[in-house]
Amino acid sequence: MAIQQRAYDIDDLWQLVCQAENADKHFELINGELFEMAPTGEEHGLLAGDIFHFIRLFDPERKLGIPAVDAGYYSPDDPNTLLSPDVAFRRTGRNAPPLTKTFVPVMPDLAVEIVSPSNTMAQIRRKAALYLQHGTQLVWIVIPNKWTAEVCRLDADGKIQSTFIDADGALSPFGHYPVPASPRSFNIDPTGTYLYCAGEAADRMTCYQVDATNGALQPIADYEVGSQPFWVMVTTL
Repeated sequence: MAIQQRAYDIDDLWQLVCQAENADKHFELINGELFEMAPTGEEHGLLAGDIFHFIRLFDPERKLGIPAVDAGYYSPDDPNTLLSPDVAFRRTGRNAPPLTKTFVPVMPDLAVEIVSPSNTMAQIRRKAALYLQHGTQLVWIVIPNKWTAEVCRLDADGKIQSTFIDADGALSPFGHYPVPASPRSFNIDPTGTYLYCAGEAADRMTCYQVDATNGALQPIADYEVGSQPFWVMVTTL
């Protein structure tokens, strides 16, 4: 739920979470917009705990990296976006302190998002794209009501590739969609029907229709825009 109008950055958010009245609140920051996250359900919490547990079992002495639950991560190149995955893992040796007490100044190598009843797949995939655009290598989208997971990564051309893992462990490709060169920014309209993607190196923006049943994208329009488009904003008139 968005809770303000003015643009926030990482410093603003840290001051906010340090206030006593916000001690039990959970926030994310996307393109300067502040969102307060609702508490999760028991199933959601159990799944997050199980995934964290298995990561710890794989590397109990934390020689490979640091797993975390609900920690905040941001890219130094974008102080207006901070994401807090349900579970995350970042490798050691990256340009960040061994263990931080504040927000982590790099995106995690692995981000796990568990779909809640209040989420749409379009919303979760939007977050997956943000992770990948800001340096995350792998995003797992866990879908509890279907006992499946969607694994997202960028290919060599910077395009998002998704693979579904079924309950029996079988893999199936989900989608691979052409986008304008250097897709620097995108947004989804409030109804979740359309996704707009701007290519910074292409000086163009493409509009896709979102399939409500599976999240597949169908390009329906292409627009010439100004030089090096950096931000896509959707507004209701």
